[in-house]
Amino acid sequence: MIIVKPGLEVIKSLVSDTKNITVPSLKVYSEFMGDLMASLSEDEHFCRKYRVEIQNIFYHENFFLMSERTLRKWQIIMRHFSSSNEDLVDELLLKFS
Repeated sequence: MIIVKPGLEVIKSLVSDTKNITVPSLKVYSEFMGDLMASLSEDEHFCRKYRVEIQNIFYHENFFLMSERTLRKWQIIMRHFSSSNEDLVDELLLKFS
């Protein structure tokens, strides 16, 4: 788990700056971290431990500007995340309403 927290921070910084999303090397890195996070998200402990970081990335206004491949990995992450967090749907409805 030594790489997870810094990896999530890097993804958050990439999403925060839209110029970074289009840089090819950073795009590859975000896709790699998306693959890693998707494989780790199957563990319920992962979703509970990194709940705040995952939510901050997902709720960011630039989240959907990431590459299609990265978003597909995040679809897996959010599927596992929502199954371990029953109140997530209520939070999303409040956030986007």
